[in-house]
Amino acid sequence: MKNYVLVHGAEKDGSVWDKVADILRKQGNSVFCPTMTPIDKASLTQNIDEIIQCINSNNLENIILVGHSYSGMVITGVTDKIGDKVDKLVFLDSFIAEDGQSLYSLCESVGFGFESHGMQKNTLTVEEIHYDPEKVFSRPKAYIPCLQGVLVDLTNPIYEKLKNKGDDWLFFSLDGEHFTIIDTHSKEIATILLGIQTLEK
Repeated sequence: MKNYVLVHGAEKDGSVWDKVADILRKQGNSVFCPTMTPIDKASLTQNIDEIIQCINSNNLENIILVGHSYSGMVITGVTDKIGDKVDKLVFLDSFIAEDGQSLYSLCESVGFGFESHGMQKNTLTVEEIHYDPEKVFSRPKAYIPCLQGVLVDLTNPIYEKLKNKGDDWLFFSLDGEHFTIIDTHSKEIATILLGIQTLEK
């Protein structure tokens, strides 16, 4: 049995993972899908702390930590703080900011039109994330880009940058849309997550 913590993206809640979680649980795994405070009412630090609280309150270890979209930044921060409890990382069409970047500056760095896509400058989107890249990314990790949708101009540069680094990332891809991928491709995502169990450092 493995412990999965599945973290939703902005403007969603934990229920977005219901179909994926059901498949994982039927295979005997423990699955947690916490709901974070919405990004217009929270800071990045608050969201990170909420996931840490979920992990600590349930005494979870050897976690496969999964983040969709914005929560790529959340699971990065979580792993930096409690990396001893995180076994593997999975980024599903996720935003991965460099140390010292904010969500806003990440968008700027790849030429993604922040405001033109309805995103707002607020406490969360301008908060910089600070972490030790070696500490976070030293474990088995995977990136799963979605090939369609309005955010492909943001996530594809992240994906290409990871591929070009030549580090030991595992890559998959899903021919779906960023905001609906967890619903439309739940079986494919669950299959990938089950396969991740066998990855070794």
